[in-house]
Amino acid sequence: MQAAPLPPHISPVPSTPGAHYTLVGSHVSLFTAKLRSYLIHKGLPFQEVLPTAKVYAQVILPRTGIAMIPVLVSPDGRHVWGDTKCITDLLEENCGGMWMRPPVDQPKQRFVTDMLELWADEWAVMCAMHYRWSFPEQRKFIEWEFGRTSGLRGTEEEICDVGRKLSGRFSGLLPILGVTPTTIPTIERQFQRLVRNLKAHIGKHDYLLGGRATLADCALAGPLYAHLLRDPIPGTIIKTTAPSVADYIERAAGFLPSRGHPARPLDVIEHSERHEPIQFKNAPAKHIVLPNDAIPTSLFPLLLPIFRDTIPYVITAANALHEWIARHPDAKEVPRSVGTVEFKLWDEELGWVVGRRQSFTHTVWMAKRLVNTFNSLNQEGKNDVREFLRDLEQFTSGGEKVKALDCFEHLREAVERCDITAKGALVIMKGVSGGTPRL
Repeated sequence: MQAAPLPPHISPVPSTPGAHYTLVGSHVSLFTAKLRSYLIHKGLPFQEVLPTAKVYAQVILPRTGIAMIPVLVSPDGRHVWGDTKCITDLLEENCGGMWMRPPVDQPKQRFVTDMLELWADEWAVMCAMHYRWSFPEQRKFIEWEFGRTSGLRGTEEEICDVGRKLSGRFSGLLPILGVTPTTIPTIERQFQRLVRNLKAHIGKHDYLLGGRATLADCALAGPLYAHLLRDPIPGTIIKTTAPSVADYIERAAGFLPSRGHPARPLDVIEHSERHEPIQFKNAPAKHIVLPNDAIPTSLFPLLLPIFRDTIPYVITAANALHEWIARHPDAKEVPRSVGTVEFKLWDEELGWVVGRRQSFTHTVWMAKRLVNTFNSLNQEGKNDVREFLRDLEQFTSGGEKVKALDCFEHLREAVERCDITAKGALVIMKGVSGGTPRL
């Protein structure tokens, strides 16, 4: 989906001294972490406020129509945007400055960025939600964090009591995501392998594509920072087995200095809680992604599981959505899911582990964006991406050989049959007006 240009009376980058965006979000929120990371690395000034009941009633619900965070308020306060992906599209196309999504003349890096964003937004949530909600011993911390999000001032017990009420429904989401007693051991082993693979990569590069952050790093900051580093159980695993990965996650989230951002302050959270705008300069020019559109081979172990586990599920979900559309030819909006479908996870000890999860339509839309990225390339760019996928096939990292190129071609065929776009956080039939962030 292409985000619409900002109306001419909106200044994409605040020019008035002291003007800034307002991010409404929470430090327990996966997508708040992603958007906050984007704003920081993009160098856009912002303040962060909590989504209190008053903010929901006066800003979020009347301006977006959906009780979801994060939302971003324009510098003049007149416009509120919802859905993180649509927001980053809008800002990336209108705000100039340092790009966060690689340009079309870097086709492989652009493709890999979109692929990692799809994985982080739509698939890593299984691991993130498992480690948040499957461990009673960290429940008090989770309740405290949710209680703080309400903005309540009170005792620890009072805040935890509010957090218990706010967080109660989330643990019940695990089965629809495919997190069950059958899949949990494999999810945990895949998490441990993810940490090991990140450790190997970060030993060579500050960020996923080289010396500075891209949208791929911002996307990974969502599940990795908001859930897996900050929550006690997974955070302890990361910090005690791979402290360099813990550093990378905080760096990707925008909270630690790096060679690309030597002056990055460490008190961003406290700064934002004082409702003061945060403003960073872009990275020095010498801190760049790898030249010549290169994809580091140390990233291959992170990419292979996407083609092995994630993309086959997305193909199944796209086929289910296509069948739903055929049964509802007059529909203007599709549901968030169209039933449940089977998926498989590769386990180094057990082989294939089979589960079921909801067939999420937003996942199909995200995959369609990846396919659109490929389709928008010129022939040389398409050939470069295909060559990269063939190179990826030659890399083995346990399990069956991954036919990445064939897998992607099957994905193209499946999602191109689904004529959909997005309106905020909703997936709608293409051609229905409003396929952009709500202004």
